[in-house]
Amino acid sequence: MKKKVLIVISVLTILCPIVFYGCGKVALTQYISELRYDILTGENDLYKLKAYLYESEQPLIEDGIVGEKKFFVRFYLYGEDTENFTFKVKFTLDKEYDRTFTLNGFNGTLSCEIQTSKISSSKLDVTLSKGSDVYNIALSSAIPSGTINVYQTLAVIEKEQSALINNFSDSAGEFSAEISARILIKNDKPYWYVAFITSLNKKAFLVDGNGNILAIRDVFS
Repeated sequence: MKKKVLIVISVLTILCPIVFYGCGKVALTQYISELRYDILTGENDLYKLKAYLYESEQPLIEDGIVGEKKFFVRFYLYGEDTENFTFKVKFTLDKEYDRTFTLNGFNGTLSCEIQTSKISSSKLDVTLSKGSDVYNIALSSAIPSGTINVYQTLAVIEKEQSALINNFSDSAGEFSAEISARILIKNDKPYWYVAFITSLNKKAFLVDGNGNILAIRDVFS
């Protein structure tokens, strides 16, 4: 029995920093107001689709307070003649979703955003239509295997930057900011952008997919 107790304690010692950020503190994850948790990509001979999966408070207001959150997917479409035709994307989760792409006149990109149920899978089959032309495109996660998740990322920041995090605590010692966290892919390498936000200031961290903090910056609106 004593050996079993020691094993349980050892397991909890390993898990606590990752899941509970110290076992005894309130998990920082409850302060996340915006989380982009996956990036899906897929293509055929003519077009490429990129989909950002995220959960975000609505409306998204950088005031240090976490509001009611909803799930979304934002699609970007790339390919020839995308400015000259009307494109629509369609897929099925708990129900059928569809949306028409709109053109951003500033940067020339085609995109659309859809509020959905949570997409937990790392794959999504969609139908892209251009008039009477229909293309089936299979999307899959672009995040490399072994990339740390948002929970592990916040654990790293709390462990290595505890004094800085204390600056976001109120007089009672409670964390009093909201958190924006986004997974990024740059040159096929994953990164986490994490920002601690109050109504007065924002501190941003760039963490690589292995858990190394690469940069810390003050962000000015």
